[in-house]
Amino acid sequence: SNSTTIGVILQPRSLPGLHIAVDYFKINLEDAVQPANLDLITRACYDISPRTSSACSLITRKADHSIQTVRIAPVNIGALKLEGIDFSLDYRTEAGTLWNRPLALSVGFLGNYNIKYDQIPDATNPQNVLHYHNSGVAPNFRGNLTIGAQLDKLNASWTVRYISSSRSDSNAYPEQYEFNTISSCIYNDLYATYDFSDRFNVGYGVSNLLD
Repeated sequence: SNSTTIGVILQPRSLPGLHIAVDYFKINLEDAVQPANLDLITRACYDISPRTSSACSLITRKADHSIQTVRIAPVNIGALKLEGIDFSLDYRTEAGTLWNRPLALSVGFLGNYNIKYDQIPDATNPQNVLHYHNSGVAPNFRGNLTIGAQLDKLNASWTVRYISSSRSDSNAYPEQYEFNTISSCIYNDLYATYDFSDRFNVGYGVSNLLD
């Protein structure tokens, strides 16, 4: 495999507790073993010429030649090409006291901007490429923002998860789908724990709070 990674880390002295990191990555992996999904298996067998035998072997047909089952299993693919940017931010600070208890506040962010996500099912046909950039598999951008508070032994956090709009099928022609768009979405998660001791705590969380 060939990979390129460039990263920048910022920890400003003027704001102790702040950590910012930005990483660019470009990965070209040949002869990869990829956890296959239904789209990859069917396209590798039927949409690419010549057909990929390893993908076709996972498909079972009925007597009338219609598809009966597709076995989801890791498959050998010709190449996997990834490119993107990862972002992270962490900040934690002591915020004095509340109800005579020590209070600490924190903010965290993790994000990914996807530039390329290509799969080449057959190494002998590098011109046949499946594009997954800006699809449900690899949306343009996704990020998690977490705001937390620690009051003595009580910890609480609120996480907002964002996924940008994308296409259901990045390899489809416009005439194949009347609707080929997945709207952007935001999820809200709340979680709290209480530490009774170093070895025992109790937690409670709610996912997709506003759904």
